[in-house]
Amino acid sequence: MVAVGDVLSQRYKLERFIGSGGTATVYLAKDLILDRQVAVKILRYDFYNDEKTLKRFQREARAVSELVHENIVELYDVDDDGQNRYLVMEHVDGTDLKQYIREHYPLSLVEVVNIMTQVVNAVSVAHHKGIIHRDLKTQNILIRKDGVIKITDFGIAIGLSDTAVTQTNTLVGSIHYLSPEQSRGGSATNQSDIYALGIILYELIMGEVPFNGDSAVSIAMKHFQSPMPSIVENAVQTVPQSLENVLLRATTKNPKYRYPSCTSMLQDLRTCLKLSRQNEKKFIEPSGKPVVKQPSNVSGNVVVKPKTPPSKPTFKPQKKKSKKGFVLFAMLFAALLVIGAGTMFLLANRPKDVQVPEVVGKTEVDATKLLADIGLIVEKVEKEKSDTVKEGMAIKTDPKSNTVVKQNSKVILYVSSGENMETFEDYTNKEYSAIYTELIKKGYIIERKTEASATVKAGYIISQSIQSGTKVTPKGTVVTFTVSSGEITFENYTNQLFETVKGKLVSEGFNVTKEEVHSNTVKEGYIVDQSITAGTKVNPTQTSVKFFVSIGKKEITMPNLYGSSKEFVENQLSDLGVTYILKQEYSENPVGTVIQQSIPAGSVIKEGVEVTITISRGKQNQTTTTETTTETTRRRY
Repeated sequence: MVAVGDVLSQRYKLERFIGSGGTATVYLAKDLILDRQVAVKILRYDFYNDEKTLKRFQREARAVSELVHENIVELYDVDDDGQNRYLVMEHVDGTDLKQYIREHYPLSLVEVVNIMTQVVNAVSVAHHKGIIHRDLKTQNILIRKDGVIKITDFGIAIGLSDTAVTQTNTLVGSIHYLSPEQSRGGSATNQSDIYALGIILYELIMGEVPFNGDSAVSIAMKHFQSPMPSIVENAVQTVPQSLENVLLRATTKNPKYRYPSCTSMLQDLRTCLKLSRQNEKKFIEPSGKPVVKQPSNVSGNVVVKPKTPPSKPTFKPQKKKSKKGFVLFAMLFAALLVIGAGTMFLLANRPKDVQVPEVVGKTEVDATKLLADIGLIVEKVEKEKSDTVKEGMAIKTDPKSNTVVKQNSKVILYVSSGENMETFEDYTNKEYSAIYTELIKKGYIIERKTEASATVKAGYIISQSIQSGTKVTPKGTVVTFTVSSGEITFENYTNQLFETVKGKLVSEGFNVTKEEVHSNTVKEGYIVDQSITAGTKVNPTQTSVKFFVSIGKKEITMPNLYGSSKEFVENQLSDLGVTYILKQEYSENPVGTVIQQSIPAGSVIKEGVEVTITISRGKQNQTTTTETTTETTRRRY
């Protein structure tokens, strides 16, 4: 077992657990040789003898090593130190795209296209190298803090010619992004990756995948039976048809109608927001039914009779002409005259085409009269809430105004029953993205603030500006939600400039105070210590932190020690925190008293400065050598 703090191959020091999957565990580590942060993906011990998993691990290493691109996570090293098998990869400082969508939904269309362009570009590079990813999903796409996209997890990627992996009748990948042909057990191709890219595009715009269900089977059934939900009709923002067409072409049920390559999809993406493409026709997947062509020399409907031998002519005796035939002819002629006259009458009196008039703002009586005057019949009057039309006034008709219909057609008239008031609910502790979608469709204007929280999950609502139970008109009402960013880990700020740290933390919601202290090692204005231990999980808006800030070394006024005893000197200088050296020399002064100090009395010195004090040893014996003898003692405080 490995743990944080372990060093792999005497090079990679594990610093923090990032996460784990079905077969591997990922750690943030430091490369001790190159002095950089890396991600280390370690194969779990229980899979060491699993040949299938080992091959998958090796395939990931082989696939990523062949792919060098700014939007693909880079592989630095592959190693087996005898105890651990692991990959060393580029560390991406950010989050996965699934979490990013959850926290930032809805994304602007410009950002959506920017993200998709990077993703498709990276997949295009893999396809050109003959590598199919097979597990493209928002969880396997990382986004750095600067917005750069990185695709990861090539663990089930295969080469187009790779026969070592059996695909038939095996579901490989994530069911929410799996193409219809894969759901049926078909092989993965470039087109199945393109299908997954289309699902990712849908998720970026809508905040969720298009198909959900109670089981993998029910989701798979929807992938190859249900039409793709329209983002033009259902998105919370206006989506041009040109962008939806990219989605529709990438996700056709029949792979032969999808983009032939990521390159062609990329070209379409780069122009889909241009004004010249805003009103293009909706892409409709061909039905795929076989067309039976007629021979080129045949036109119209032809009946081909079977060949039969010619029959012999038969002769019947001719009947005698009768007056009855003449009478019958006369009756038939008269009938034709009557039918013709009736037809002419009907044509002359058939209903005329009329245009349904605009009735908005008119009273119910006036609107009904206006419709009747041009020959339309008000079948029924429906009441409907309206935030813009006063109660009792007409809102609209069905068919809608300016529609061309026949006279005597029936029309439904809609009349306002007053403002669309509703009771505002309590949305606290609910997921923001879901509430945003619900309320924006009703006409609310949503504003968002972010705040850390120890009790509310990231992406969930902490508080709302409108109290629950309040009666409001949805259209145009502004509501502000405070959304949790989760707890944050408090950093180590020692030896950093206090004013810079204070500005950062105050902006995050911390209450910051300081206490000034002397320090011999930390520069003036820099932080000596902090009241919160680094690594502690905190909620900024509910946290106060005190910093101990250096005011430099302590200033000391040098005392007059001349004539003082050795014991007095030691006590005095120790109390002041002065570092000193004691020397002994022969002199005429009494033994044990100060005869000299290297720093004059009254001088102002900084704490840590060294002073030399000379103590008398008394008179020198004349019989001893005339050389000066000294004895030195050093004291530091």
